[in-house]
Order: sequence, then structure tokens, then C-alpha cells
Amino acid sequence: MQDWVIEARKSRMRVDPMNERYLKYCEDFLPVMIQAPSEDIIDFYEETESSSDEIPKHASLYITPGTYLQSSMRIAGQKAFEKRRKSDKNSLDLYNLDIINEEDSEKNIIYKDKTIKCASLQKLFEKLCNPSFSEEDISTFLLTYNSFTTPSRLLDQLIKRFQNSGKKKSLSSNNLGDTLFDSTRARIYLVITKWLDVHSLDFQEDKELLKNLVNFITDNVENPGLLGSQSTKLLLLIKQKMNPPPRDTEKELEDAPMPKLPTIFATGTFDLFDLPPVEVARQLTIIYAEAFKKITPKELLNHNKSSCENIHNCAKIFNRTSRWVSSFIINSTTPKRRGLLISRFIDIAMECRLLNNFYTLGSILGGLSLAPIYRLKNSWAFVLPEKLQVFETLQTIFSPDRNFERYRNLLDTAIPPCLPYLGLYLTDLIFLEDGNPDYVGPYQMINYEKKFKISKILKQVLKFQNNEYILRPVMQIRQYITNVDLIEDEAKMFNMSLALEERRKN
Repeated sequence: MQDWVIEARKSRMRVDPMNERYLKYCEDFLPVMIQAPSEDIIDFYEETESSSDEIPKHASLYITPGTYLQSSMRIAGQKAFEKRRKSDKNSLDLYNLDIINEEDSEKNIIYKDKTIKCASLQKLFEKLCNPSFSEEDISTFLLTYNSFTTPSRLLDQLIKRFQNSGKKKSLSSNNLGDTLFDSTRARIYLVITKWLDVHSLDFQEDKELLKNLVNFITDNVENPGLLGSQSTKLLLLIKQKMNPPPRDTEKELEDAPMPKLPTIFATGTFDLFDLPPVEVARQLTIIYAEAFKKITPKELLNHNKSSCENIHNCAKIFNRTSRWVSSFIINSTTPKRRGLLISRFIDIAMECRLLNNFYTLGSILGGLSLAPIYRLKNSWAFVLPEKLQVFETLQTIFSPDRNFERYRNLLDTAIPPCLPYLGLYLTDLIFLEDGNPDYVGPYQMINYEKKFKISKILKQVLKFQNNEYILRPVMQIRQYITNVDLIEDEAKMFNMSLALEERRKN
């Protein structure tokens, strides 16, 4: 049990939404209250309710003025709080409290070089709805908000701040419609629009959230002026996002280069040497691009959890491509053929580089660099020197020197479309997560500086996702690539390698 709960229990000062003392202290404790450990809030409610028959069920929370913010408490996750709030009907519903905009102070926001360093959740909501909040800040908030609040909480705040803004407007204006759609309301509509662009899955996965949004916008459609017209546009956007029209793939591929296929391809009997390296690289690019496109910012924020299906699928494709390369080589019977296969995979890797497909490039290089393959000296002896030079040059791209400086520079200057090496993004996210606390300072404010750094990584991913390759799939080649019998067991592969070439004595 946290110190603030113990102190509250002693003081027995009642906080009731209908009580004037609530309004007096609300500005001080509400921002932190919403971030308080959910189990402490619920436990304290249950114990105080059972210990006094005089306490109404709708107001069973006690605090001590001045000690609440001073207490040392750890912040529980917003998702846990939301879950407990929904499951316990008797718990205090903080979502029904009036919206109060606080004056900026060291208790709720701290700036660094004119940018937000840390802030309370309520202050971030307030800034989000303020026209002075830059579009870059909106983007940062929407890309990272799942790490410190919930979709339902965000929508609830936007709706209430929208409604509160309308209460302040004079209904005697000559242009009522434009008066009702003030700068704050326009900003809130802009936030919702960007939210639909970045996190439309939030509404696709949560039907109740979608219903609440549609009801809110529908209520404003009949209003005159800008409010009505902008509401109509927003409803149309919601419909488009929830029911996207089917893609016209034929039209999209009109400008795609025609596949380079050998004459023998028509017979259905061919091997890797019959296929142009550029066409194999294109098909590998299509396979990974389809998986990479599905990764969501929410998954990247929770990349270490088992629910991140699309990230795991990309990892499987990477590993499978590496095994495809190594299995192909190790299953060949002669050193000369293995050497020719190594050369062919180097050519394919180079074509991936020319396509800016760094992910598959890294996977192919990984397969060639596996110990069971790299140790086959007799096989590598059949690789021409110029091919070896290409291989070594490609390997330097992923040199870890100076935190992968060469690869990062190539990625920064790459002209989309481009498929980045996902593993480095995940490494960077882990570094930011582990090296920076989520909450900072004596008032345990959200570390927004950390969120900004994380959002820069997510924006890079989105940039590459939004620039798609225009390539024609060739199903026969894709099946040829994916239907190979892979040797998953590296120990087994190493034993096969030893059978092909024994260890050399010093």
C-alpha cells in the first residue's frame, strides 16, 4: 500500500464531485490521481467503503491536502487502470470529471529548449487540443500514446474538451456555424483525422470506440457553417478508413517493369541458375514488403510481447531466407556447384542492394556467413575474385562500427521505396526503453522527451511503409523460393558441412 493511501486513511477528508472542497483541490491532485496505481485506488475504495456505512458508493475516496503530490509512489500502467475501472462498477469514475485546464507549472510540465521534456497526462491532453501544439507534436503523441494511455481515454478527453470549448462560445454571433467551430474544435478535428490516418486499427479492433466516435461526429453534422461541413467530411473519412475500397492491382502495376523470365521458364522446369538474379531479388522484395507493410506503430511500442504477430512474421521471413541460402548450398554435392551457388547468391544480394532492400540483403549475407557455409574453403575457391570483392563490400554495409554508421548513412540518403533492416530499429527501441524511465521528476510526469525519441524511429518506419514497390509478382518463382526443404537445425547443418569438407589440421 502506498504512503498516500495510508495518509488518506488517517485524515478521512472526503472528496465528493458534489463537494466544494473537491473543486478546490482538484487542480492539484487530479493529474496525478489519474496516474495513480490502480490497485491502490481500488483497494482503498473497497476498504474505506466497508469500514463506514456513512460513505456513499459514488464517492469513497479520501485524500490529505498537500501530502498527495508529495508522496513517493510508482506509476501503474494506464491499461491496467482502464481494465480495473471497467471491471469494478463501484470504483470512482475519473472520466466523468469536468475538464480543468491548469496553469503551466513545475508540477505538470517542464520544457527543455522550448520543447516538452515531461508533463502530466492531463497537461498533454490539454496541449494536444491547443492550436499552438505543432503538427510534429501531434504526430509524436499519436505514435506513442498507447504507451501511456488508452484509445478510449484519448477519445473521451477529445470529446469533452470539444464540448467544453463550445460552452464558452456566444450564441448571439451573426455567424453561428463559424463561431461553434473555433480554433480549439478545429484542432480536435485535426487530431482525430490524424489519429484515423496513423491508428485506424484502434477503431477497427474496438467497435465500441468506433461507435462512440461516429456518434460524436454525427451529433455535429446538422450544425451550420464549418462545424457541420467538417463533421460531414470526417464521417466520410471514417467510412473510407473502416471500409477501404478494393485495390486495383492491375492499374497499380501498369508502370511496373516486366519480369525478366528465361525461355525455359514456360516449361515449368528450371533451377536457380535459370532465373535472372534481378527477378529473384524482386520476388524476395515483394514477399518481405507485404509483411513489412503490416507492422503497426502499436506493435513497435510493444515489440517484446508475443502479440506482435507482424514483427514476428518479418523475423520468420528473415530467418527463412537465410536458411534458404545455406540449405541450397549445403545440399549441393560438389565444391564447384556450391561455389557457383555462392556466386549466384552474391549476385542476388547485389540486386537487393540496388532495390534498397536492406532487409533481404542482410538475410542473404547472413546465410552466406553461417559457419557451416563460410568454412567450406574448397567451395569458396570457385568464387571469382571480383565476386568476393562484391561480397566483402556488401558486408561492410552492416559493420557495427560506430553504431552501424555506414548502414544508417545509407538509409538516411536512400530514395524510397526502401526496406530497412528491422532488427536495428528494434535494438534502438530497446535501448531507449531500457535506458530512459517512463516517468520522471518528483511529480512523476510522463517522460515526453523519451516519447519524442521513440517517435522519430516510428516515423522512419512509416515513411518506408508509405512508399511501396511497384513490382509484378511471379507466383512460380515465389513458390520455387518458399517450397525448398530447409535445414533448420544448425548442428545438423554443421555436421553436413563437416561431411563435405573435414576440418583442416593446423
